[in-house]
Parts: sequence; structure tokens; C-alpha cells
Amino acid sequence: EPLPVYLDGRGRSIEKLCVQLDRVIREHTVDMVALDYVQAFNNDKPQQDKRNQITYIARKFTDVVKANGRAGLIFSQITRSDDTRKHHPDKHSIRNSRDVSNAAEVILLGFEPEKAIPDRYGGIVVQAGQKCLLLDKCKDGPRGKFYPMQWSPECACFDAVVSVQPEQVAL
Repeated sequence: EPLPVYLDGRGRSIEKLCVQLDRVIREHTVDMVALDYVQAFNNDKPQQDKRNQITYIARKFTDVVKANGRAGLIFSQITRSDDTRKHHPDKHSIRNSRDVSNAAEVILLGFEPEKAIPDRYGGIVVQAGQKCLLLDKCKDGPRGKFYPMQWSPECACFDAVVSVQPEQVAL
């Protein structure tokens, strides 16, 4: 069906949620599952620290999604760098766990740069304050593309996306 299925995980551990998620995927033939957002979930199994906890939660989610042969999205908070030379976050900006980014097949970062992101020819790839996406990791394809996003108030959505090639960007 084209209708989304929503499973409210508030107040449930990832272990209990994954049991329910497995059932929901099978009963409703869900094609894609999103975990929004990984730092908001808890777990029953004690972990050594926050990094291990986030890694464990992401792994439990990934396991149930892959066991069902489905696609999964894990949303995460990112941490801004204090490095003023960096114009944008990268896959290492994922909060509390680089292990999640290392295990991911694709990493797409959404952000608004504080400073314009220049290309190597003196132009601008993304304006300061403009919402954009960065394809920072792609297991089976090119990475490093920026996707400026234009908000359309008429449809309350983003307009079509145009990619900017990584070789154009001065990183």
C-alpha cells in the first residue's frame, strides 16, 4: 500500500521495539524502515558507554531490517566541528558514534552551511544558510556531491534536486 505505517517507539527499548518491528514489517510488507533518531532510543542490555550504546542500537535495528530483506534509514544528530576551516559536516560528525558511519552503506548529511561552500573555480556551490544535502559515503558509487535544496512553500516540500559534482568543490 502507498500508505506509511507508523510504529511509536517512545518509552520502549530497542530490543522490544525490534520484536514489534519484525512483526510489523512482515504483516504490512513494509519496504523501507526509518529509525528517527538513533540517539533518542534506549536499550535493556547495559553498555560500557554512550558510543557503544548508539552502536548497539543501530546494529539491532539494522539486523531486523536486513533479516527481512528491507531498506533502512537511521537518522542521527550531528555535532558541529569547532574547526573554522570546515565548511560542512562530514561522516565523522555523527553524534556519539563513528561506528555507525563506518557500518553504513550510504551517508547523506542535511545541513545549512554558515559560510558559502565555494567550488574550485571561484563560484559558489551552496549559499550560506541554504539547506543542502551532502552525499558523504556511498558504498557502491561516487561520493562528495552536494545537493542544494530549494523549499517550495506552495507544496510544503523541497523542489527537484540538482547535484554538484565533487570535482567542482574546493574541500
